[in-house]
Amino acid sequence: MRKSNCKLLAALVVAVLSISSTGLWMPLHAQSSNGSIVGNVADPSGAIVPGAKVAVINIGTNEKRESATDASGLYRFVNLAPASYRLEVDKTGFKHITRQPIEVQVGRETRIDVAMQIGAIHPCGIMAGKFHGAMPANTPSGSRNCTVS
Repeated sequence: MRKSNCKLLAALVVAVLSISSTGLWMPLHAQSSNGSIVGNVADPSGAIVPGAKVAVINIGTNEKRESATDASGLYRFVNLAPASYRLEVDKTGFKHITRQPIEVQVGRETRIDVAMQIGAIHPCGIMAGKFHGAMPANTPSGSRNCTVS
């Protein structure tokens, strides 16, 4: 009887090692209660835009995470709680981009690729990368004097 238990144990060990080496256990191990938002940022011609500032904001809680696109124009936000999010993308010389609502679901990767548009409007008068002068400090609109370095 003891000999049969040893054979059974040996067979079980071989089976577990076989499954773990083939990666069949990964889907069970990799399950998560969160999701992710990923994508690429490109200009109007389709060229990548590295160094763009990217933020995701949970619409319900206003929690904000920030990152930047890598050298390939890729951004990635992982471990996001399931919820509705807003995506914001900024880069000097391009218009501010906002996408919402983006629904994050458990265990899902949501892909949002962004095509930037040339030109930017800034409260201090920067338009399409050119400085047009700052507004005086006490304007009726209540804007403050801005400096551009």
